[in-house]
Amino acid sequence: LDLYWMMREKNYLLWFSKRMNQVFCVQDLDASHLDIRLGTYVTQKRKETSIHVFRRRFEKYRTDSLLYSPTTRLKNPTQFGRPDLALITEKQY
Repeated sequence: LDLYWMMREKNYLLWFSKRMNQVFCVQDLDASHLDIRLGTYVTQKRKETSIHVFRRRFEKYRTDSLLYSPTTRLKNPTQFGRPDLALITEKQY
């Protein structure tokens, strides 16, 4: 399953992140039958550029003690900006 999630603000993802983390925990236990790749993209509002830059820099400093993204609270990496969907689908198919 390939899922690409795009949002303007992290608050829109909070309801979704809890469920996705549960799925990834199950996948860690028995990954033989699951193939889940989640691509999370956070876009910016022009008036909040400084906050967006801060979140992007903060995301780069994940450690073993900080397993979750500080922006989305997901284990998978968070990308910033709009995804190139044409390139993504070309790579997959």
